Amino acid sequence: MNKYIKILSIEDIDYLHNSIYGNPKIKILMQDENGEYLQGKTATDAACAYIFGYSSIGRKYEIEYHYTRNNNIIITRAKEA
Repeated sequence: MNKYIKILSIEDIDYLHNSIYGNPKIKILMQDENGEYLQGKTATDAACAYIFGYSSIGRKYEIEYHYTRNNNIIITRAKEA
């Protein structure tokens, strides 16, 4: 599993169902500095899901993510850039 770290701008956020422990899961549409769009989800029970909210739209974050076998993006860590 290769991990990637990029500075990405948040374009849209969609809240998904919480985990069985009540932690949020979020689907995020992001854009990199080249204009390429990426769509991913926060990992289940990941603390980075608490960083994102509707006020995050338009802000830049340093996001660590990886691809699954099905080519889905899973966000594991994030911090505001």
